Amino acid sequence: MGADRDYYVNTAVALGADQATFEACYDGPDGIATVLELDNIRRQRSIFSQPIFDINGQIFVGAQPFEDFAAVFNAMP
Repeated sequence: MGADRDYYVNTAVALGADQATFEACYDGPDGIATVLELDNIRRQRSIFSQPIFDINGQIFVGAQPFEDFAAVFNAMP
């Protein structure tokens, strides 16, 4: 059984989101448009599995050691 709207609303509120703002995004056309746009970008970049991390253009596939992530962040200006 999948999660329903109430699950997502309750989870968002529990994590600190404003309920009215979250519901407006969840129920409105802008939220789904953003998700579809991001999904299209993901597909164009050949990202088809999770977890994938894109950090400043460097792609990490799967779980990586902390040191690998730290090296990328430390090299950023």
